[in-house]
Amino acid sequence: IHSIVLPFFIAAAIAFINLIWIAIVYQETYIPKRKSPIRLLKVFSAFLFIFKDRRVRLLGAVYFLLLIGWGLYVQQSPLIVEKLYHFSPRMIGYFFFVLGIGFTAAMLFLQPMLTKHYRARNIYIVTTLIVAMVVFILGFFPFVSFEWIGIFFVAIFFVIAYGGILSMVSDAVTADEQGQAMGGIGAVGSLAFGFAALSLAYFSTVNILLPIVLAGIAYFASGLLMLKHKKD
Repeated sequence: IHSIVLPFFIAAAIAFINLIWIAIVYQETYIPKRKSPIRLLKVFSAFLFIFKDRRVRLLGAVYFLLLIGWGLYVQQSPLIVEKLYHFSPRMIGYFFFVLGIGFTAAMLFLQPMLTKHYRARNIYIVTTLIVAMVVFILGFFPFVSFEWIGIFFVAIFFVIAYGGILSMVSDAVTADEQGQAMGGIGAVGSLAFGFAALSLAYFSTVNILLPIVLAGIAYFASGLLMLKHKKD
């Protein structure tokens, strides 16, 4: 079956299987201390918590820049390979398959190995600076071979940095505050990704590679900002 909407049906089927799997297998360990009604506006308080609490304020800014960089890169890359290198939808699928391989390698092998030997702060700084260097190369030297290699290494080091910053946010607060902190950091990431998508409408018209260069700047700034975070 060949259809441009087929991936959406596959994603829906996988999400449904995931829902059933969680419902059957997952055993909830959290016991709420009191029953509270669902409040949709509570997400704003969690969002503000990130920028009001001194323990996670800097980490929130670091995470925002990380997701800006990721949003610019991952949303602009399909347009670049289609416009500059005339990739077909199938080739774009293969292109993102390479990204998936990088994700898998990072989560299954590299991240567990690195976290056993190094601090999350140091891992984050090094990985974001590596991603920035790779993305700068892709932005200033547009060659199709670089795109294939670059997306693999961006995927690897982005996932490692992403996991590191989330663990730092979680560790920075108490057990009772982790839900609020993680909800808030998720809202920050959504805002960053949305901002990146909105900005592409303008930056792409200036130069198709400009968003990639800006992504490199965001990664670089995120890594440098983490230097200000206390070591312990």
